[in-house]
Amino acid sequence: MMQNSVLTKLKQAGFSAELIDFLLQFYIGAVNVYGIISLDDLYDLFQKIKEHNAAYPEITSEQFISFGELTGGQSGTHYLVYNPAVFDKYSKQVDNPLTSPLLVNKKVTWTEINIQQIWNLYLEICQECGRLYLTPENLLDYATHEENEDEKNFRQALSELKLDGKKLDKVASRIIPGDTAVNEIIDLVTYIYQSGAGVLYDAENELQFAFEYYKLKLSQREFKEMSTLMKQAVYEQPCWGLGGRSYVEVKGYDTDDDFDETFYDEDDNDFF
Repeated sequence: MMQNSVLTKLKQAGFSAELIDFLLQFYIGAVNVYGIISLDDLYDLFQKIKEHNAAYPEITSEQFISFGELTGGQSGTHYLVYNPAVFDKYSKQVDNPLTSPLLVNKKVTWTEINIQQIWNLYLEICQECGRLYLTPENLLDYATHEENEDEKNFRQALSELKLDGKKLDKVASRIIPGDTAVNEIIDLVTYIYQSGAGVLYDAENELQFAFEYYKLKLSQREFKEMSTLMKQAVYEQPCWGLGGRSYVEVKGYDTDDDFDETFYDEDDNDFF
C-alpha cells in the first residue's frame, strides 16, 4: 500500500514491519470512525484503548505523530495528514488553535475542495460531538468494512435502476474517476450522514439530489422505498459528527425491531 521510499524512511526512523502494519490499520480505523481528528486527540484515544488491549504495542507520542506525517500523503492509505501550520490563518480565530497535525479521511477531500472547507468541517465535527469521541474496545475493528444485509439491499436496489436503458451499476460516476454511479451515490449519502450530526433527513435530501442529477425518474412510492433502504443502510454506521457513535446508538433504537419511519425527525439534529 505504501511507496518503497516511505517504507524505507519509516524503517530508518525505527518502525518495525509489525508496528507499521498496526499503525496503518489504526489510522484507517480512526478516519472511518471520526472522519477528521487531530493526532494529539487520537493519541489520547490510543492510550485509553490500549488499557484493555494487551496486544497493542508501546508507541510514543513522537512515533505516533511521525508515522502520520510520513504516510499521510500516500495513495491507498485512505487518509491525509495536514500540518497545523496549513490552518494557521483559520485556527487563530478560535479559542483552541490547532497544535498537532490533522488526520483527514480522503472522502473529505473530494467533497470539501479547499483548506478552509476542511477546517470548517473539522470545527463542525468538534462542535457536534463536543469532543466526546467514542472509545471503542478496539479501533482496529473499524479498519475494514464488511457490507451487511441492509447495505447489500440498498446497493442491489440502486443497481437495478436504469439510465437510458443502462443499469446504474454500469454507468460511470460523474464525480469520482474510475468508479460507478452506484458507488458514487452510496458514498455521497453516507458522507452526508457521517459529516453532519447523523440526520437521516439530510441523507434523504442528498439521495433525491443524486437521482435528479442523474435524471432518474422515480415515483413518490419508489423514492420512499429507496429512501427507506438507504436509511437502513447508513444508520448503524459510525457518524463523525457524533464522535464516532452511530445514529441508533445515540437514539437508543433497537435495531432488531422493524425499521420505523417515525424513528427519525427532520428537526432532530441536536443530540447533545
